[in-house]
Amino acid sequence: MNRPFVTCVCTVIALNLTILAQAPPARGTGDQRRQYVFAPTGQQMPYRVYVPKTWDGKASLPIILMLHGAGANEGTYLDQAEGLLMKLAEQHRYIVVSPLGFTPLGAYGNPLRLPAVFGQTAAAASQRAAVTPARQRELNLSELEVMTALEIVTEEYGADRSRTYLAGHSMGSGGAWHLAARYPERWRAVAPMSGPFVDQATYPFDRIRRLPIFMTEGTGATPSLEGSRVLARHMREGGFAFEYLEVDGNHGSMVPMVWPRIFEFFNRQGQGPTPPPRAVVPGPHGVTAESYPTLATHTVYHPTNLDAFGPSNRLPIVAWGNGACARNGSAFAGFLTQIASHGYLAIAIGPKSPLGPAPAPTIDDQLLLDAIDWAVRQNGDRSSRFYSRIDTTRIAVMGQSCGGLQALAVSHDPRITTTVVWNSGALPPGSSSPALKQSAGNKDSLNRLHGPVAYFIGGPTDVAYPNAEDDFARISTVPVFKGNLNVGHGGTYRQPGGGWFGEVAVAWLDYQLKGSAEAAKWFVGADCRLCTDPLWAIEKKGMR
Repeated sequence: MNRPFVTCVCTVIALNLTILAQAPPARGTGDQRRQYVFAPTGQQMPYRVYVPKTWDGKASLPIILMLHGAGANEGTYLDQAEGLLMKLAEQHRYIVVSPLGFTPLGAYGNPLRLPAVFGQTAAAASQRAAVTPARQRELNLSELEVMTALEIVTEEYGADRSRTYLAGHSMGSGGAWHLAARYPERWRAVAPMSGPFVDQATYPFDRIRRLPIFMTEGTGATPSLEGSRVLARHMREGGFAFEYLEVDGNHGSMVPMVWPRIFEFFNRQGQGPTPPPRAVVPGPHGVTAESYPTLATHTVYHPTNLDAFGPSNRLPIVAWGNGACARNGSAFAGFLTQIASHGYLAIAIGPKSPLGPAPAPTIDDQLLLDAIDWAVRQNGDRSSRFYSRIDTTRIAVMGQSCGGLQALAVSHDPRITTTVVWNSGALPPGSSSPALKQSAGNKDSLNRLHGPVAYFIGGPTDVAYPNAEDDFARISTVPVFKGNLNVGHGGTYRQPGGGWFGEVAVAWLDYQLKGSAEAAKWFVGADCRLCTDPLWAIEKKGMR
């Protein structure tokens, strides 16, 4: 006879988990090996915790409960692949808690094991019928122990309960499926890896119908592969919030292959609120936008009253590449006008009023350098209205989407002070994006950066989000700042003054090109202005 799904020691489960543990230890960061007294048995239970080293002691971070496979322990998966899980947790700012599960074979409440994968109902029924009272007690305590460890760490660090995630591999995958249905309200999303230990006949699928689940499997994991495929088909046909990925690995090697994708999935589920439109007050200068005969291929945005500038107060240069690598100097007029109103010479690719059809796509990254070359010539030309009014030692290249690739492509130029990438990131090898016909910016461009770089992205719904995340992980030789605002790929450029992005653009340029200590407060320190704004998700490397 099949046992009901919910089989537990109810009086134990009903206890408030927060009272089952001793007083929490100090709120340290980094990799921590710990123990606590598990009240139901009085035993010392080991558990492993990773807390991002950049945690300021105040932010409420998301948290992942990681369930290990059979015969492993609380540290196995954190140490795997040179600590990849911890590196990703640091990069994406997640707390990870990895408990033992009472015993190495506790299984977190799920009695199923091979060959009882999804679809093998006879094997599942046989295994359930064979569960002894002693084994049932072990299963119950294993479930309770991992939930207790999660509660300890959540309370200690003030983790964000609305962003609590569940992941597990092999036996831990079976545990993830079990706990997903036991406590569906507890999880923001679940990621089972190579372990479809789900009894088709008894599993309460209705309890997880709205719970985002990302199941992964290795094509070489022959004992579980077919079960995962059948389960994936069941979930898709049932209309669940479900995604499935297979990678070219075996049962064990697939884990480090899928971790980056799991974090990407979790990030998408945990995106912040959409910020309201923001009207940004323009700077002190009126602005003129013009395509000059000496640079008819571009549009120049600059303060109308150039007499306010001279040898002691020069205009830094900002070269801009448009989204879609378009040759339309008015495409981002409001955004670039905002920048120029604060005392900048901003030059966009494309004439102010383009005529005729758009030209056939060509790689035209050089147009950004043409803008810089023109500004340098104008500054040295006594007959130019810009003579001795431009700071040719302070230069930024920026661009949105495909224009961001253009900025990366030319950032090796030694004249460039800083690079700013908006809603963009270098395309991965093998990509078939149309942008490859318009820009040579790629992952190799990251190795040629020589000055500070900033990425401002539209959050997990931005199509460029994974590329930007990958760029950030790769860059190691220059300071890099990354800010995500949940506005999607279109950004806020069309809002008055460029909205949120216009405001941040001016602050970054003032910080990098004018050395403004006040502007630096937006980006520097754990308590930087953007770091403490709940609408922004911030990461940085090589800078305070």
